[in-house]
Amino acid sequence: SVVGNVDGALQQMNQAVTLNRDNDTYYRSLAQVGLTKVQLIVNAANTAQNPNLLNDFQAAVSNAISYGQQATQINPNDSLNWATLGFVYQSLVPFIEGSEGAALSAYDKALEFDPKNPAHEFSRASTYMALSDRAQLRLNQAGLTPQVTEALTKQRTESLENARISLEKSIQLKPDYAQANYLLAQVLIRQGNLALAIQQVEAVRPLAPFDIGVAFQLGVLYYQANDFAKAEGEFMRAISINDSYSNARYFLGLLFDRKGEKTKAIGQFKHIETFNPDNQEVKRIIANLESGKAALAGISPPAPPPTERRAPPVPEASGSGNESGVGQ
Repeated sequence: SVVGNVDGALQQMNQAVTLNRDNDTYYRSLAQVGLTKVQLIVNAANTAQNPNLLNDFQAAVSNAISYGQQATQINPNDSLNWATLGFVYQSLVPFIEGSEGAALSAYDKALEFDPKNPAHEFSRASTYMALSDRAQLRLNQAGLTPQVTEALTKQRTESLENARISLEKSIQLKPDYAQANYLLAQVLIRQGNLALAIQQVEAVRPLAPFDIGVAFQLGVLYYQANDFAKAEGEFMRAISINDSYSNARYFLGLLFDRKGEKTKAIGQFKHIETFNPDNQEVKRIIANLESGKAALAGISPPAPPPTERRAPPVPEASGSGNESGVGQ
């Protein structure tokens, strides 16, 4: 099993550590594998009955933090050790209140020892984004008091603004840092400024002409802004970089459907189907188009439109291109 593999890796690394207790690299690796264990326990929570779930989770979290801390104790002047510890805490933000403060403190130490590295400000921004997401998830719950709603709204607003500030610092250090530019666009969208978000990604495009994520993200932004001609251009650019990039073809199909070009739309979704034969939504869209209906008839609504989903419409599949994380 995957859990067994991770446990085996942890056991082997712990044996290596016993032979050389002063090697911070070992502890960094242990922290990363320890985090994988935490994620596996979280993933299993929805699928398997595990009476020891809470104990397993707490033990895995405690171990991952301990490994990260030991690396910083062995070599407190190495920014990589602080960045690893920061990432451990950052990964716990969705589950554990207060871990965001520990993450930010660790990233501050990383910056202290490596101030010119744009990745540290990017990591701070990612922590603020995780905090904003947590606040938003709680705001979506029913039965909140006005005071709680106000506090969560304030936390979400401040987190987004802090993420923006950190990302701008990161981009100042490295103007062609595509990940930071991309995340900044998402922050601006969440702050309700679509025009500025478009401007942001347009600025990235010449710096990363073959970055398929930038092409797809800009296409989605144009699509959200109802600038369908420009959106089509970006999605076409994405599939010229990678012909099997399913999410770009998905939106191209929707654009062709809008223009009444059903045959072209069907062609895009059939292409997606070859790489994603089990995708039920794609099958339904093809059936809709072949019977003369709108592509998303009976799909959205009730489901949210593709641009408002938390993840790209076509999950990453074998042969569907490098789509992990794009458009989320």
